[in-house]
Amino acid sequence: MADFNSITEREIRSAISPNNVQMTGQAPTKRYFAEALDGLRPLHILTLGITFRLTPNAKSRLLALRDQLVARQELLMLISESETFMEMNELTEFISDEVNIESPYFLALGCYGNKNYQITIDGLTFEALQPVIEQIRWGGIAFAGPIPGLQSVNMEVMKDSCWKCRQPMRTVTGLVFPDQQLPAWDNDRWLYYNPLVALESLPDKYALPIQ
Repeated sequence: MADFNSITEREIRSAISPNNVQMTGQAPTKRYFAEALDGLRPLHILTLGITFRLTPNAKSRLLALRDQLVARQELLMLISESETFMEMNELTEFISDEVNIESPYFLALGCYGNKNYQITIDGLTFEALQPVIEQIRWGGIAFAGPIPGLQSVNMEVMKDSCWKCRQPMRTVTGLVFPDQQLPAWDNDRWLYYNPLVALESLPDKYALPIQ
């Protein structure tokens, strides 16, 4: 019976030329590496089976690997096994809370037993790993999000009143990351901006200085 390890290995080897893929490790942790070829950038794929032990040492090594490859601008795909879609366990929570970052050089994907070990990028469409790897390598799927470095943002400020003295005041309620630079916020094209990031959704170490 096919399992996570055999299916992911088959799909990865099918997506990448057998002569251009190297594999290290064994179940539940395997690491694949595809060298740059025909203009394609290097690709690292790390698969973590459901029996992977998330020890403190394993956590630090995983974070160090991510940081090392991102710094070298080499793509790391992290594929983790789950029995069911939307399942939360120690591994998926760690990946979501501490490993996952917005970067063109990192992509974390779940692989779900109840979906025939398919993966999803948007949470709606499930497909085999092979075509996703091929599309990522050839540019059919690309990163769309904030990039490292200084970014321009707009602050949303709402008219309010003080809870104590009832005097008029303005409250910063969130940040808006524009998909284009406009000369002023008071612009009839403001609806083209990306979704608002509410301050209440940010950790205190970021929200408090903004406030």
